[in-house]
Amino acid sequence: MLRKTVTLSCLLILPLLILFSCTANSGRLTENPSLMELHRNQNPLPDYNYYYVGRANLPYAVIGLDKRYQFNTKGWFKIENKTDVSQKISRLDNRPGIGVSDTVFPADIQDKQGTRVGIWFSYYKSTVVTIDHDARTIVVLNPYSPNGDFGDG
Repeated sequence: MLRKTVTLSCLLILPLLILFSCTANSGRLTENPSLMELHRNQNPLPDYNYYYVGRANLPYAVIGLDKRYQFNTKGWFKIENKTDVSQKISRLDNRPGIGVSDTVFPADIQDKQGTRVGIWFSYYKSTVVTIDHDARTIVVLNPYSPNGDFGDG
């Protein structure tokens, strides 16, 4: 009887542990309209590295990440010249029918405590963000997926 109780308890607790471990390092996008001023003034933040995802002339998103963090660049391309950041933002893909809003969504990329570790510009309002402070790494997934399951591109 005790063995069955322990087994049942483990089966009930295991999903909670898995859920906690999957969300422990998750980040989020928090809208920040004041970021559009950086874009309009062509004044990117100096302590950030910038990347885009999508085509060079029609990106899906442009992000800036705190230089203190390593970035898993799978699918992302570094914007080497800071003067090109505003140009990439101006060319964001806003075609109708691909699950995007009608205006650019400027957002802070934040950890679970609300600390900004990056910035986001896209017509997409969501994506998956993972932040590991101990390893100083950030993962930001492509917000576009050709299959329509956005955020896991």
